[in-house]
Amino acid sequence: MKRYFHAFNFYAFSFSILLYLLTSAINTKAADWGLSYVEIGLINFVGCAFYVVSALIFGRMGDKVGFKRSLSNG
Repeated sequence: MKRYFHAFNFYAFSFSILLYLLTSAINTKAADWGLSYVEIGLINFVGCAFYVVSALIFGRMGDKVGFKRSLSNG
């Protein structure tokens, strides 16, 4: 069961870093394109909402596989 725990942590960690880098790149490109602060903020909001949804999906997958159960059992 521990290999699943490490795999899910690795995917969640990697996804967090990749989304941060993608958001930074999008912000830079949006500034180059001359978008307003409101438009850039909306892009960031959509990115954050996508992150929350994906974190919930990963958490649900962890519940189904049971890696969280192994943590509670000690």
